Amino acid sequence: MSDPQTGGPDPSGLPPAPGPLGPFPPPPGSEPAPVPPATGQWAPGSVDQPAPSTAPGSVTKASIGGWVLLAIAALLLLLLGLSIPEDDFVGWEVGAWAAFAVACCVAVFVPLFGTAFNLSAERAWKVAAVGAGGLFVFWLLLIVPRISQNTSFLVTAATAAAVGAVWLAPGRPVPPR
Repeated sequence: MSDPQTGGPDPSGLPPAPGPLGPFPPPPGSEPAPVPPATGQWAPGSVDQPAPSTAPGSVTKASIGGWVLLAIAALLLLLLGLSIPEDDFVGWEVGAWAAFAVACCVAVFVPLFGTAFNLSAERAWKVAAVGAGGLFVFWLLLIVPRISQNTSFLVTAATAAAVGAVWLAPGRPVPPR
């Protein structure tokens, strides 16, 4: 008899426990997965059954990852770029334009909540695309003339993140091939 941890003799002198896991049966779910039939057909309820395909533009838990992080980054970078004072100028001084930029950045989140507003995935994506376009217009008209400032970099990064979020968001139309 040997000790399983050290490989040496078992100091207790007791016989080994029956079975590979001791006297208890294996926990549920630890059995190997069933093998699919050899005919190429999947048995109903098979563990290895391929995942059902989702409709193009539908929001799934897996599709919420990267684009939402980019949208959050866009909103945070925009708010920082508008809030940090530099050369006696704060981005909020442009008033309605700053509010317009924030509203456009919030519109990028519409694909995440589109079903709550009874929007299809495609329509929610279009709203987000218009939001990113509006943020680009804000950047072009008000940020590019002050591009030498450090806060302009934050708004530029926010605009790029918003465009990336919209590009990756669900509902984007697929061009015909």
